[in-house]
Amino acid sequence: MTFLWWFHVPEARQRAMLVGNAVIVGAPDEEGNTTDVPEAVVSLLMETRVYRVEVQVIGETEWHRNAAKYTDYWEAVIWAMLLLERWALVTDVRVVPVLDQDVLPIFREDIL
Repeated sequence: MTFLWWFHVPEARQRAMLVGNAVIVGAPDEEGNTTDVPEAVVSLLMETRVYRVEVQVIGETEWHRNAAKYTDYWEAVIWAMLLLERWALVTDVRVVPVLDQDVLPIFREDIL
């Protein structure tokens, strides 16, 4: 859970760790009360089958990716954070769903 927290809350990176049980909730409202998890996040976590990590590098605004695909969101987040930490040129990372037309090759490679 710490990597997930660091991924979504950059201010916490390398400053604090989560230990024990955790609950995912939405961002606080104006009064500091917990809100629901946004539908886009629920969809990403519960409905997406394959993920990809994309990076931004120093001096560029476009996102770059390689062929790596992940069937587990948590694994993709960990790889994203490792890229951010270890690759000096990377300024930002994100985990995105792989579109249906891009999913087939991951399974075709597994068969061959």
